[in-house]
Amino acid sequence: MADDLEELMNKVSIGDDEEEEEEVFIDDQWVNDSKCARELSLVGKMLLCKPFKFEDMHTTFIKAWRISGKFDVKEGEDHLFLFCFESRIDKARALLKQPWSFNKSLLVLMDMMI
Repeated sequence: MADDLEELMNKVSIGDDEEEEEEVFIDDQWVNDSKCARELSLVGKMLLCKPFKFEDMHTTFIKAWRISGKFDVKEGEDHLFLFCFESRIDKARALLKQPWSFNKSLLVLMDMMI
């Protein structure tokens, strides 16, 4: 049974293997203007983004990520967001428990320290 499940999972594919990866360019000035320490921040890109209220996203992720300290989000261009945490634990929880979605759109997170 476990072997059958593993075989099925090996056949699962999302998208075309020949698709090119999308490159995301992050403006250093945008990050620096946020006054958020890079070691306490994540950059997120919303894929298949539908219109939504920014405040709703902010409130939803505070609850979903169980934020215990201060938390701020800065909106950028092309569905990019800078998530600023006060606590390394809050940041790690958000990063490690991926994938996340909001409003039926996938949120991809990247650590600014990479």
